[in-house]
Amino acid sequence: MKKVNEIQLDKLPQMEVGKRIPKLLHLISDTNLDAVVVTNLVNIRYLTGFSGSAGILAVLKNGEVAIYTDGRYGIQVEQELKAANVAAEIIVASPKIQLKKLTKFVRNSKKIGIEGQKIAYDTAARFALIFEGSDIVPSGNLIEKLRTVKDEGEIARIEAACNVADKALEMASSLFRPGISELDFATELDYNIRLMGASANSFESIVASGPNGALPHAKPTARKFVQGDLVVCDFGAIVDGYCSDMTRTVAIGKPSSELLKIYNIVKEAQELGANAVKSRVSTTKVDRACRDYIGQKGYKEYFTHSTGHGVGLDIHELPWVASSFSTKLVENMIVTVEPGIYLEGLGGVRIEDTLVVTASGGKILTKATKELMI
Repeated sequence: MKKVNEIQLDKLPQMEVGKRIPKLLHLISDTNLDAVVVTNLVNIRYLTGFSGSAGILAVLKNGEVAIYTDGRYGIQVEQELKAANVAAEIIVASPKIQLKKLTKFVRNSKKIGIEGQKIAYDTAARFALIFEGSDIVPSGNLIEKLRTVKDEGEIARIEAACNVADKALEMASSLFRPGISELDFATELDYNIRLMGASANSFESIVASGPNGALPHAKPTARKFVQGDLVVCDFGAIVDGYCSDMTRTVAIGKPSSELLKIYNIVKEAQELGANAVKSRVSTTKVDRACRDYIGQKGYKEYFTHSTGHGVGLDIHELPWVASSFSTKLVENMIVTVEPGIYLEGLGGVRIEDTLVVTASGGKILTKATKELMI
């Protein structure tokens, strides 16, 4: 497969990876931890640039840093940390030796934070054993909170991933016709995402037609598009580790008056939510902008999920745009706005954009039209 578009990462703004551990050190100090041990590979990549599939990172409050991995990544870890301008002791060894050296590295730490939400029970139990004499506590969302505010390089990569998704949908749009199956369309869409330069999909693409559209996270099936269907397409691309996320709902021929009605309601609700995105605005306010409008139109019980979420190295990350999660949006956060209505047996509508939070509003990165394509 020859890519139509080669994304030139060296032309994008550099990410400020080397500034992230110093920021983490301030948080470690504020929480009275002596050390943080990181096992979540996404957080390790964020803090160091290392993208291998096995690793442990330890950060002491005095600024010492050590990263542990195995022989598969000896060269890679050195190259990626150097490129990211991250200084750390690098230990390449078997898992057993890694733990011995890690124990020695944190031996003077009385209070050690581990990622309680992301760590397996047996790993936590092993740490409790080898760190005997230290107080092992959850470190909370220290790193995830750092990740919520993106630097210029991160924003550029997410924007590039959004551009890939936009173009991939446009390239596949000729398949919006009767007789094409959900699986056929999803395969073409995924192929185009790679063709346009992405390294992978952000997640398994959702292509849900007709009554399947009433399932917010439907998987593509062999069902073929028929006249009158609405087709919900939710998909994204990854560029240099960073995700995009968008949803568009398309009509196969003219849909029923009920489907047209809910499409227009969701479109208006989505615009209201997107217009509410602004620094210093609460995430709950953005959620209410969508949810209240859909409720006023009589479809409150058919909007069954949160309005949005953060996007970055993970497709779903802080902050959550939901009625149950309240935080102030900060400039350079990236969030989605994706209201929907789902009617069992009939179909569904969801429209989603990825936006950058600015002082004056939300900058939409996903450019595909939200006018109903028929």
